Amino acid sequence: MKYDYPLLRATSSSSTAWYVTVFVLASLCIQLSLFRIGDSRVNYPLTIIGYLILFPYAAFNIAKMKSRVSTTLATSFAVYASFCFASALWSTDKSASISNASLLFACLLISIGGARYDPAQTRVIFVRICLAVMVLSWVSLVVAPGYALQEKGFWRLRGIMSHEFELGYLAGSSMLLSFAGLARAMSRGTQERRLILTLVFLFSAATLLATQTRTLLVYAALCAALIMVSYTRGRIRIISIVSLVILTSIVAISVGYLEDTFSRGESDASLSGRTLIWARTIAEAESRPLLGHGYSSFISPIYDYIWTGNYRPPHAHNTWVMSYFEVGIIGATLVSIYLLSQIFVLRKTKQGHDGLSPTFYVALFCTMTGMTSLIFGGKLSPMMAIILILTFQEYNVTKRSLREDKG
Repeated sequence: MKYDYPLLRATSSSSTAWYVTVFVLASLCIQLSLFRIGDSRVNYPLTIIGYLILFPYAAFNIAKMKSRVSTTLATSFAVYASFCFASALWSTDKSASISNASLLFACLLISIGGARYDPAQTRVIFVRICLAVMVLSWVSLVVAPGYALQEKGFWRLRGIMSHEFELGYLAGSSMLLSFAGLARAMSRGTQERRLILTLVFLFSAATLLATQTRTLLVYAALCAALIMVSYTRGRIRIISIVSLVILTSIVAISVGYLEDTFSRGESDASLSGRTLIWARTIAEAESRPLLGHGYSSFISPIYDYIWTGNYRPPHAHNTWVMSYFEVGIIGATLVSIYLLSQIFVLRKTKQGHDGLSPTFYVALFCTMTGMTSLIFGGKLSPMMAIILILTFQEYNVTKRSLREDKG
């Protein structure tokens, strides 16, 4: 391969920088803890404004056909988004279904329009924005701890994000990207950017620990072990493989212990009450098993009766349970096809001779989180948007590089 994937090198393309920066910030606004005007949050208006700014440029790039686009991923995502939009016909919250499904289409258009840009630079911009969010979150802990902490009998850092898991997704992704850079430096025996990468990794890991999102920590650790196996050689690789086997065995054997650990001593020691949420969500979903209750309908007050006497969750804490409830078996199948398509496309990307692109491991991490939390489903999320544009970019770079190699 003739291209490289620096992590923290200064970006050289101003067009990439502004397009990706606006896209990442606009997507991030969905889950920022922002003020309200009356009963309305300003998050979505800011996201829409950001996307509207990018629309003309995305349309121009698509019209000029300046990049190769993965038709597999584009089609699977478009079909999923179309079904979510169509679910408004039978949804119990038609306006939410239409508005949130429309954002999926907007994200797809902008991601395809941004496929021509360098994924390495996109990752740089993303990591820098993650660092800014994490720094501001720690600052908010000092300045306004009541605002920065999610208190449930213990403290969990959420900072400027709407929930500790949202901060955890960013911290875990930043941790994996910086760790990939470190692993590559170790395999090459170079000192290039090791110090800054180490600092980013440690700061991201500390932030992830502070969120106390322990399932995310397990998924991130597994992905980090896979990075070491993929990027390293010789004795380091053997140690990495042994570590991955041991870590996987510990997770598999200690399921009961992990449930008690993740519950943090709460009244329902079942993955912090997730099993109860799953059971009640599935029970209600079975009244409309094929089509579901409508995209983005889970939070509708009409379903509050399901949770009488218990905590009212904002979502089902599982990608497939959430999809089953909102868009039925058909929608759950479509989101699975989309996620598999995304992993399949990234599985074919290469980082020179160093193995798979770091984007693959971020996508794998976020997909794994779908077992106990929610990134893909219910509505567009920041990580869903960022992984989508990165996947299109990785595909374009891989195809271009293969064409150059043949030429």
